[in-house]
Amino acid sequence: MDDRFYPEEITERELPPCEVEKLDDILVQLKTTHPAVRLKTLRDLTANDGAYIVKLLDLFDICELDEDKAVLHRIFDIFYAFVELCDRRLIEIMLSDANFLSVVGVFGHNPGLIREMDFRSALEGNDGFKEVIPIEDPRVLERVHMNFRIHVVKDNVLSRSLPDCSVIMLEHMVNENNYYILSYISDSEDYWQAIKELIRGNDKRLSGLGLLKEVIQLVRVTRPLDKLPQRRDGFGAPPVFGTLINNLFGDGAIFEAFSAVLGSLESDLAEVELAVDILNILVFYQGPERLRTHLASEGRCVAPPASDKDRIFWKPGSSLFTALLFVFERYESTRVQMFTLLKEIFKVPLGHDDKFLSVLYPNYITWLLQPLKYTSVSDDAALFALHDSIVELLTFCTEAHGYRVKYLFGRQPIASYVDQMLRSKNKLSVIQAVKFLRACVARAEAFFSRFLVQNDLFAPALAHLKLGKRNDCGAVSSAILELLAYIEKTNMTSLVEHIHTKFYEAYKGECELVFEAIRLRYEDTFGAPTNPDTHNLVLDKIKFVQQNGGMDDDEEMYWEKDEEPAEPFVPPLSKSSCPAEEEVSTAKPVKLVDYKDDDEEDGGNNDDESGNSLKDGDLGDLVDPVSSPPPSEEAVEEELKLPVREKAEDDAAAFFSGIAAQKSSKSAKVRSPQYKNMFQKISWKQKSESTTPKPLQELSGDASPDSSSEKDNGELSHDDEGTSALLAKRKLELEEAQAAESIVKKSKTGTPISSS
Repeated sequence: MDDRFYPEEITERELPPCEVEKLDDILVQLKTTHPAVRLKTLRDLTANDGAYIVKLLDLFDICELDEDKAVLHRIFDIFYAFVELCDRRLIEIMLSDANFLSVVGVFGHNPGLIREMDFRSALEGNDGFKEVIPIEDPRVLERVHMNFRIHVVKDNVLSRSLPDCSVIMLEHMVNENNYYILSYISDSEDYWQAIKELIRGNDKRLSGLGLLKEVIQLVRVTRPLDKLPQRRDGFGAPPVFGTLINNLFGDGAIFEAFSAVLGSLESDLAEVELAVDILNILVFYQGPERLRTHLASEGRCVAPPASDKDRIFWKPGSSLFTALLFVFERYESTRVQMFTLLKEIFKVPLGHDDKFLSVLYPNYITWLLQPLKYTSVSDDAALFALHDSIVELLTFCTEAHGYRVKYLFGRQPIASYVDQMLRSKNKLSVIQAVKFLRACVARAEAFFSRFLVQNDLFAPALAHLKLGKRNDCGAVSSAILELLAYIEKTNMTSLVEHIHTKFYEAYKGECELVFEAIRLRYEDTFGAPTNPDTHNLVLDKIKFVQQNGGMDDDEEMYWEKDEEPAEPFVPPLSKSSCPAEEEVSTAKPVKLVDYKDDDEEDGGNNDDESGNSLKDGDLGDLVDPVSSPPPSEEAVEEELKLPVREKAEDDAAAFFSGIAAQKSSKSAKVRSPQYKNMFQKISWKQKSESTTPKPLQELSGDASPDSSSEKDNGELSHDDEGTSALLAKRKLELEEAQAAESIVKKSKTGTPISSS
């Protein structure tokens, strides 16, 4: 760190004299003042009402005459450093009446600008502060001036160049001044009564409207002093200023004055624009309920039009609602604001729609649609054109106003208006008309479906699809295809039938996914025969578009399959490798142990279980030494796994004893049919002669001829059957004895033996 900036011994330093040669020293001291001695520097700058700052401004005036750019840029850096110090007292001295214009002149020589800006000349040529209604308190008046000067510096002269800390400090000063200004207006009844008188009069009405707009803007942006976040009550203003809004608009006098301002042909356009701005601010930041209540209760409704050529006009004594519709139709410059204003007013909660809508539909909605009768749709595209704005408001009413709009459809030629817009060459008008069709479909009611079908509104809409060309990249075609996709998705039966029967053949090649989806929906609903291959192919395409990724999940696809799980694979035995008497019948698989089926009752005959363990010819399969290559130990272990059985209170000694009587008397059911099916298909193979137990080898030599002979006779003695069953069970138990430790533990603890 440079010792010149932060020496080891921190000492207070005096400010250098205000000379050209000392400007660099002044800037270094302001930029590098140690925080411990910063207070001393600020105290020197603000001493004697800022005498040091005044000397610097005098030096600036002299240097400006010499046009020395380097010196002027250095002075700018010094005053910019004053703002970065973020001291309220220092800012107030710089923006005082005597110093403000000179400070603006200094900031005009910003070296960061492409060219110098002469802000001072613009301020000197201005008429200055215009006090519409005199403010008697000089402190409030000074705060008004200070807010204006801070706005000039922060938002114009040094726009986007101030540090964040300075911006926050200036905004806090503005908010504090606004709070005291609004407090003065709210407490002074004469002041806000004078505002009403100015608006009702004709002489200073423009000034009164401007003053009212500024007051409402202050109410909108002012925050409580003890809280940084903006907290507002239900009407959008702090509680202390909510009273001010009630005083201004509570009795409805200003609304009555607005009726004359908006409806009179003698009003200036500037006055109309100010009145519309005030109503928009009031509706968007205070809520539409206040204005909506006034419109519903003011009365003086106009009669419906008698002919198609009637136009709405405001007369003295007419309602504010009439004036609003008159401005909406007449002034194109304010149409966007009037559109948003009317839409917010029409957005009535379902539980509070009786009073306002009872006034709107019988008296004013026909006047809102009246321009559609005597004017034609312009082919030139324009934002917020009259026809487009009216149809968009009608679309909103269709979505939000329930049964009332149905009576409107029956009394007004709505279909002809929409058909006229659909046949227009103006793309914005076509899109607005398609949005209206979409709103009718979204109501999902038979009334609106009949309205669309009977008036054949889909024909002019689909005519905008380009035959033989791509139709998925234009705004108009995209809106139409989205409408058709929504109809198919929501399964509007009557509309699906209408579109399929009348338009499918002509437009099926323009967007295959949409129209094929409609065809499938139609055939699923009305049961038309379809080609299964084509049906599945198209259905896959439709699912790919309609689904939101759920079918892409492998697990979901698995559980939607209809096939049964594959059975365990058992390799077939070739006839060349096995004798004829050892072939296993595929119609009736070999069973080691004839377990009872799941559907058999527990009270069945237990005597037959032990006698039917092995059938004729099964023993030959067990002891045949001529077989395929011996399987591995893992395969043998997998084949010899026991099924899961219920607990039968077996102990270890009884389990390993191999007594067939005990096992047959306590036969257990197989838990799952899959395990039983697997054991029914097990094919026993002898590994080798050396590994075959000796009793089994002796029996194989004696029993094979007997078995073959008895097979020819079709009889088997009871003793041979018992011996065969005993040998099969003993072989099974010997193989399982290799894992005796784990089985003994399960047997002793009563745990059922699982297949694993």
